[in-house]
Amino acid sequence: MPDPAIAWAIQVLAKHSSRAAIVSTHSYLHGLDGIGREKSAENVWNKLIRSHPQIFMVLCGHITDAVEYHQISVNDAGNKVLEMLADYQKRDHGGDGWLRLIRIVPASHEIQVRTYSPVLDKWETDADSQFVAPLVLPAQCQPRPGRVQADVTSSGDPTAIARAY
Repeated sequence: MPDPAIAWAIQVLAKHSSRAAIVSTHSYLHGLDGIGREKSAENVWNKLIRSHPQIFMVLCGHITDAVEYHQISVNDAGNKVLEMLADYQKRDHGGDGWLRLIRIVPASHEIQVRTYSPVLDKWETDADSQFVAPLVLPAQCQPRPGRVQADVTSSGDPTAIARAY
């Protein structure tokens, strides 16, 4: 991720400091043997993710050596950050529509992950495909009872924000 994109993300996080955040990026985790952050991903971790406690999850893909992987890292505030790779493109028929369903459950402090193919109408249930990770949000990012809001923005067009209530 280039420095101007990191600077933009830092501005967005500062503007919305009471919102929990998920970072979605192209290439971040890699490799079947010794999966970890790529060199450029270490830059993203060090310059952006580790120092912004409202980031609780990082999503990535497009690593053809691995299909699924997740790890939990600890940021500078001591909070757990779920880092998750999903890349199904090398599977039959370009991936057979496999996708991740992520359920964030603040009441039980959980992130529940399942993997499903609508093409095959099949769930994948091995440990890399179905798991529960801890959800730890800083105090200023706690959800308000009775209200759920999701804002989605992109560095491609910082004025485009979609909201769902």
